[in-house]
Amino acid sequence: MFALQLAGYPLFQRFCRINRWLNTNTFSHQKINELENALSPEIVKEYNLMLNSNVILNADTTKKLKFEKSFDLENLYGDTTCMKANIHYPVDWLLIRDMIRTSMVQVHQIRKSGIKIRMPYSPSECISGINKLCIEMHNSYRCKDANKKRKAIFRKMKKYLKQVLGHVESHMMALKENPAQSNLSLLAATRIVNRLEEILKMQEEVVRIAHTRIIKEQIVVSEDKILSIYESNVHVITRNKAGIKVEFGNTMYLIEQQDGFIVDYLLLKDVSPGDPKLGIESLDRILKGYGNKKIKSIVFDRGFDSKDFKKRIEELNEKNPSKIEYNVLPRNPIELKERMKDETFKMHHKRRSSTEAKIAHVKRIADNPMKQKGIRNKQVHLGLSVMTANLKRLLVILQEQKEKDRKTKVA
Repeated sequence: MFALQLAGYPLFQRFCRINRWLNTNTFSHQKINELENALSPEIVKEYNLMLNSNVILNADTTKKLKFEKSFDLENLYGDTTCMKANIHYPVDWLLIRDMIRTSMVQVHQIRKSGIKIRMPYSPSECISGINKLCIEMHNSYRCKDANKKRKAIFRKMKKYLKQVLGHVESHMMALKENPAQSNLSLLAATRIVNRLEEILKMQEEVVRIAHTRIIKEQIVVSEDKILSIYESNVHVITRNKAGIKVEFGNTMYLIEQQDGFIVDYLLLKDVSPGDPKLGIESLDRILKGYGNKKIKSIVFDRGFDSKDFKKRIEELNEKNPSKIEYNVLPRNPIELKERMKDETFKMHHKRRSSTEAKIAHVKRIADNPMKQKGIRNKQVHLGLSVMTANLKRLLVILQEQKEKDRKTKVA
């Protein structure tokens, strides 16, 4: 483990007196993150489109690069998944702890900078206080009269939150009205004020949701839940997969061509409109972005099967002489049984099964859950991960080709 850290950290290398003669400085991970976030999702999408159009799907370019074959868009395979959010399990009363802990860290910075408003406890003691209440809440589930005890502890939490956020507001207003009193830069002061304002705005809604569930003992629908105070665009995604029925994050859509190159992708900010609509919009983007490239078949699982999708394919087939085959797995069991008699249809879905492996590969590159904050930065990171996966696929094909040539010469 230390060897891996040593390879990635120039500070450790200097401490161990390694590579002193080179006198080179590499970027830190914070600097790389800054440079990455300077891009926009639209620019990264455009770069991916340029790479695919001008290199991967361009027969002249692949010939110059000495590939044995050219690549096309004839068969497309797509699927959706959940890109998990980098959050703890979203328990409503734990959000109260998050609010107090985060706000007290900011208050500590304000007090350290020279602005001090009278408080009965230090910021660290405030954090300890809410931690004790959280331990009590956790242990109450194993006790007799658990509901009654949870309600009593939650009332203490509400009172404690109101008291702590009163001190938070006082410190925030003092910094906001006179930032020159502190030794913080204007940018740092603005960031602290903005963060504290966000937390104060959430106070009523977080308490209301927890009160509804714990005190009133009513169910809170997914649309009304706050899943994290750090990530606003996070959704409850019900997938009913083996072992994981519900996930928390954002829907990711990905479509690849038959050789494993990703030709379209999407990380949704809002709740998914449904797989069929994602498939229709993706097909329109591909036809628009790649122009005259011919598509023969689209292959998806049964979640994409719909009348609207079939209708869209029929509309496209009426306009274009080259017909697109609708090889989506039918929802109807009788129709599915009939389609599975077709060997070509079976072959396409056997190939589609490896699309999940491609999604897993992109997730490994992007890191699931992503460490980036905010949906915009996640979309940028996903776009760069897709580009990395495509470039890596090119190198793998070239390496396989060279290995095949070497074995042929030896034989």
